[in-house]
Formats: sequence, C-alpha cells, structure tokens
Amino acid sequence: ASAEAMKALEAKLESEQKVTADLQASLEAEKEAAVALQSQVAELQTTKEGEDEAVAELQKSLEAEREVSADLKKSVGEMEEEKAKNSQRNEQWSMKVNALVSQVQLLQTDLDEANAKLAEAGPALVPVPLNDESEGKVKELEAQ
Repeated sequence: ASAEAMKALEAKLESEQKVTADLQASLEAEKEAAVALQSQVAELQTTKEGEDEAVAELQKSLEAEREVSADLKKSVGEMEEEKAKNSQRNEQWSMKVNALVSQVQLLQTDLDEANAKLAEAGPALVPVPLNDESEGKVKELEAQ
C-alpha cells in the first residue's frame, strides 16, 4: 500500500510540478505582455507629447494669424477713411471746377456781347495815336 501511496504522491507531485511549470510559463507570458504594454504606453506618451507640441505650435500660429487679421482690418479701416476723405476732396474740387467753368462761360458771354457791340460801333471808331502819357496809362492798366 505504501508503494501505491508513493506512486500516487509522485503522480500528484508531478501534476503539481506541471501546474507550477504552466503557471510559471503563464507568468512569464504575462510579464512579456506587461513589458510590451509598457512599451506601447511609452510610445503613446511620446506621441501625445508630440501632438501636444504640435497643438501648441498651431495655437501660436493661430494667434499670429489673428494678429495679422486684426492689423489688416485696421489697415482696411484706415484706407476706407482715406478713401472717404479723398472722395470728399474730389467732390469739393469738382464743385470749384464747375464754379470756375460757369464763371468762364459768363465771361465768354460778356466777351461775345462786347465783341458784337464793338463790331457794330467799329466803323465809327477812329484810332487815336498814343502819346507818351497815354502809353504809360495803358501799361499801368495792363499791369493791374
């Protein structure tokens, strides 16, 4: 009976050693999986850090673009103000030019009337030679 008990104990021991070996193999596989997971976590952290840096750069770029946009809006506003001022100046000059054109037209009308009267009175006019005194007065009038 003792030999059978011994065989049973040996079989049980062998079975427990096999279970222990299986558990150790399983534990080793778990350790390898844990190392692989840690490696993946490290890669993900590196990737996340890179993405965080990229996001920070994009935010800086966006802020710079906003500043440029604000500057452009300000410049456009200033240009529109200048355009409005120029338009107002052009309108004032146009009014002045129109007034001068009207004055020239009136002067032309007066000149035409004076020429017509001169043409009517022309034959009755006799030229008078100028003496030194009259010539001086003509030059004085011309100077005015």
